[in-house]
Amino acid sequence: MRATAEALFSELSLHRGTPPVVGGAIIHELIGCGGMGAIFRAAHPRLGIPVVVKILFRGNDSTVRQRFISEAMLARKIQHPNVVRVYDGNRDGDLLYVIQEYVEGRSAEQLLAESVANQTPLPEALVLKLAADAARGLAALHSANFLHLDIKPANLMISAHDGVCKLLDLGMATRYDGRPAANRTSNWDVEKLTGATPGYASPEQLQFLRVEPASDIYSLGVTLFDLLAGRRVNTAASWGAALLERTTHALPDIRSLRSEVSPATAAFLERCVRIDPSERFRSAGELLDELKTI
Repeated sequence: MRATAEALFSELSLHRGTPPVVGGAIIHELIGCGGMGAIFRAAHPRLGIPVVVKILFRGNDSTVRQRFISEAMLARKIQHPNVVRVYDGNRDGDLLYVIQEYVEGRSAEQLLAESVANQTPLPEALVLKLAADAARGLAALHSANFLHLDIKPANLMISAHDGVCKLLDLGMATRYDGRPAANRTSNWDVEKLTGATPGYASPEQLQFLRVEPASDIYSLGVTLFDLLAGRRVNTAASWGAALLERTTHALPDIRSLRSEVSPATAAFLERCVRIDPSERFRSAGELLDELKTI
């Protein structure tokens, strides 16, 4: 996908000036890419702030393109200090784009990589602070009837300005109607859920069963487990391998990998990552209440 993103940047520079302009934002550099599109650092003269511009690859079908803008417009309604702000989502010529807040800092993925390289796990107090910030962000999303569905270290950004952790990348976010669980998602949701990250997707997400807030809580739990352990506990890279791994084997006690972790934190994590979603915390709010006792 990197090659596709670089080709898109070259095309923008050729046809939209140097630096190119999309949706009123001045594109400066390619900073990332995913299965659906490219991510650019940019400046927005009208807003007067640095921003991130996400542009959907042209190869996506009409259903994905329609949902990309629909979800972006809904995400604009979510204004919370622990969720990246979405400013705009629209069409510019044949391009579909989303403009969102730029957070200068480091992702939890970067912290994890440094932890692995240095063989020094992150402080328990820091991981619990990230957990509380992320849970506040999830509570805001869930109260607005959204599920994030791609919580992982790369999507937790710690601001260099104030140390606040924000949830990034609402590209997988989907509306949650709160009705009693059905057996399966719709066909479109199945296609979308397969775009999640196998190492952090919940057992029900991997099985294409209906997903609820407990799915985000599971993904957050695995993220926190990795940060505390200083390693990735779920190593399956493919959807099928992850499905077999996640639905038959519970995660180990974190203290088997890091003995100094407190019993309260170990019990908290164990409940987050239970295979049966009904046995996890029922909401991000309940999770936050438990964190206050640790």
